[in-house]
Amino acid sequence: MAHIYLYRPEGIFSVPQYYIERDRNMPIMVTPKTWKEAQSHHQAFGAVNFLAHSTVRAENIVVMSLLDPQSPHGRFKRCHWFLRIAIDNHAGASFLWQLPYRTCTKIVSEIIQYEKANKVPANQGSSLVRHLKATAQDLKVKDWPDLEPVTVLNGYYDKLFVMCLKPVKYTIARPKDNPKPTLARLNRPLCLQTQKKSRLNFSRMPDDAVLQILKTAASQWTKSHDTTDWSALLALRATSSTAKAVVNDAVTRFLTSIITALKANFASGIVDDLLKTRDCILDAGLTTMELLRSGQVQVKDSKAPSFLMLGRLRMNRKPDATPPMTRTEIQVVLDRVNARNRADSDDEKDGGAEESAFQVRNRFRKKILGQ
Repeated sequence: MAHIYLYRPEGIFSVPQYYIERDRNMPIMVTPKTWKEAQSHHQAFGAVNFLAHSTVRAENIVVMSLLDPQSPHGRFKRCHWFLRIAIDNHAGASFLWQLPYRTCTKIVSEIIQYEKANKVPANQGSSLVRHLKATAQDLKVKDWPDLEPVTVLNGYYDKLFVMCLKPVKYTIARPKDNPKPTLARLNRPLCLQTQKKSRLNFSRMPDDAVLQILKTAASQWTKSHDTTDWSALLALRATSSTAKAVVNDAVTRFLTSIITALKANFASGIVDDLLKTRDCILDAGLTTMELLRSGQVQVKDSKAPSFLMLGRLRMNRKPDATPPMTRTEIQVVLDRVNARNRADSDDEKDGGAEESAFQVRNRFRKKILGQ
């Protein structure tokens, strides 16, 4: 029997079968494209993130119930509604996500209206509006004594899903739920903290001190989720050949460490390691699935992760995409193509017309990108 899990900020918990009162095993399907577009929700994930883009049906609802031992009629002390959300038909189908109580009441109202309009007998009506009606509380792990913490996951797609997101504590995310980490900043030396603008004079510094400053800045900006830090990293890389080498090395070490951790996590399935890798990826503003796809391309090509790979991830481009051509590069290609056309036209009676820059750019993009 397949395992059922709850993914909480406190950890991952295994749900015993006797807690499940109703389950049709029909998850809400999310395409990889939709998941990628919802990158802003990966840091604070809940069922509510996909309610606006999906239609919740009665068969999608999973019910967890907890009997009240003090009730002589066997009434439920807790009764919560959940959804299964699956990415690309696989990842995440084993995990339950609680529906907000407001959503539950709307579903109950719609079911009641449907039964009245179709004159459904009470003994044939949906159990969701009767003994399985949702209670108002958000789930609290301490109220369910038989929820067991999970230390190791075995399923490949379960491991992948855990490293893709951070769950929120409540069904409705609050502003303080899973905030982005505060970025470490380099403090200016006291001698430079004046009212006038001052700059570091690298020409008067030892080479090892300059190199250490560049390495520290490149390492922090590489791991940052701030878009201004990405712009600063690009600017630093363009200053000199030394700075370019430092940035490339920092990016390679950062991506190599993550890809190595991903491989190790898929082999071991240790939850603590999965969560650490998840934090490392999401705190850097990256997407786990896209990173894994790019990592597979690098492994296939037997190449170390490069700055170009990080650029594709930051710009949300395909793993095999090439950077856009600059005006200078386009002009060089244009001159080369037109020179070849003129040489070919000497041997032909009709002659060859020169191509425009737009035609050359499109033709080369189709050839390089396979479009």
